[in-house]
Amino acid sequence: MVNIVSRYVIGLEGANRFDQFFAVPYAKDFKRFWGFDARQGYDPGLFDVAHFEEHYGRPPRNAEVGCAWSHLNVYKKFLEESTNDDDILIVAEDDALIDADIDGITLKIFSMYPTLGVVVLGDGVSMKAHKQNPYVPYSQISLLSKFVDGRHRVGPYAGRLTAAGLYAMTRKSAQQIIDFLEGHNGVPYWVADEWGMYQKDCGILVYALRPGICGWVGSSTIEETGEAWAQFSYTINEGGNRSMLDKVRIFLAPRARWANFKTAVEATKNHLLK
Repeated sequence: MVNIVSRYVIGLEGANRFDQFFAVPYAKDFKRFWGFDARQGYDPGLFDVAHFEEHYGRPPRNAEVGCAWSHLNVYKKFLEESTNDDDILIVAEDDALIDADIDGITLKIFSMYPTLGVVVLGDGVSMKAHKQNPYVPYSQISLLSKFVDGRHRVGPYAGRLTAAGLYAMTRKSAQQIIDFLEGHNGVPYWVADEWGMYQKDCGILVYALRPGICGWVGSSTIEETGEAWAQFSYTINEGGNRSMLDKVRIFLAPRARWANFKTAVEATKNHLLK
C-alpha cells in the first residue's frame, strides 16, 4: 500500500522563509530540514568539481553544491525513517507555495503508476500554481499523459526538467540515488534536479505533473544571484518596461510555443516506444 512517510521542506539558516511556506494549509505536515549552506564555500573533498566541469562544461556555483547536498541529506534521513520500498517522501524548498491537496494528488499518482520512482510536482518556470508558462521553451510531458484530476496531468517528459522545489519519490528511488552516490566514493558531481541522469544511470522512472501545484515567492537561496529561476524567467519574458507591441509579441510567443509543441511530440513518441 502506498504511504507517505516523510515530508521535508529545505531551508538555510539565516534565510528563514519557513513562515511563508507554512502559511498555506497544505504545508502543515512538513518538517523543517536545515540545508547544507555552501554559499561562503565548502570542503573541496565534498564535491567532484572536475567531473562536474566535464559533465556541464562549467565550474559549479557554491549554491549548487549546497543544494545538491541538501537534497541528498534528505534522502539519507528518509532511508532511516522508512522500511518499505513503496514508502513515499515529499520534498519542498522553502520558496514554494503549495496550492493543492499535495497528499491526495501524490497518493493518486503513485497508485496510478506503481513502478513510478519520482514525480516532479512543481513547474520550475511558472510563477503561479496551476498555470504553465507558454512563453519559455522548456520540458513538456507526453500528449498522452493522464489526468490526475480535472486540472493536472502526469506523465513522462522530454527536455531538461529543471525543478527540485517540489517533488515526491519512493524509498526505492532514494536508495538507488544514495547507492549511485556511494558508487562515486560518496562525492556528488551533479545538481539536485538531475532527473535525466537519475533515469538513465539509476534506472528510476521519473514523471512530471503539469501544470505544477505550487507557485514561488521571494528570492531563492539556491541561486547566488538572489533571484529564483522562476522569477528570472518571469522578469525576462513578462515583466519590465516594455512597449505594447513587445508585450503582444511576448504573449503570442510563436517560436517558444512551437518549440514546446515539438518537445511534447518528442515526449509522446518516447512514451509510445516504451
